[in-house]
Amino acid sequence: MMPEVLVASPGLRARVLFVSGGDIALEGPDGLVKARLAFSCLVRPEAGDWVLCLPSEDGEYHLLAILERPGPQAMTLAFPGDATLRTEEGDLRLASGSGITLAASGHLTCLADVAVHQSREAVLACDEVIAEGRSLQAHFHSISVLGRICRTLVQHLFHQARTYIRRTEDLDQVEGRQLLRRSKGLYSVGSEHTVLLSAKDTRIDGERIHMG
Repeated sequence: MMPEVLVASPGLRARVLFVSGGDIALEGPDGLVKARLAFSCLVRPEAGDWVLCLPSEDGEYHLLAILERPGPQAMTLAFPGDATLRTEEGDLRLASGSGITLAASGHLTCLADVAVHQSREAVLACDEVIAEGRSLQAHFHSISVLGRICRTLVQHLFHQARTYIRRTEDLDQVEGRQLLRRSKGLYSVGSEHTVLLSAKDTRIDGERIHMG
């Protein structure tokens, strides 16, 4: 007994007249027909495209592939639902000669063991930023921080600099249980008015003391 041989119907070449949502109007050999996009055809059709379509037994046409696009070669990949790009082995790369834009109306999540960002210039604009981690190392040639309010809450804070200049236009207030200042060279305090208040003792010790 000879096995049954299934012969696929030949596809038809047609031109897209217009696309409205999921409805596609085609101009083929039999005139104007209505078609639906095949599930495997990820390229969104546009008016003027030459496509390959296939009629089914119930008379419905399915657009299988886009053969030619006479106009600009811009292309949009459209997925009907959730989509995943995955490679079981090897790397997955996105490369562009101009630019790459990632846009999401909801969440944008990046998960990786190691993440590397390298660019000539980076701009971050957010209403709120929350950063958490175990350690932070930053190396910059120059740093400029502009803000209205800046709060820093840490258990231990260490500053080390070759030159440290601080300027406050209004009030500069430092509070602490103990306040120690040491200088190997000159220690100078200059002001229009100076007030020193001690609850108990005030001690000034030096080899020479000049007042007045």
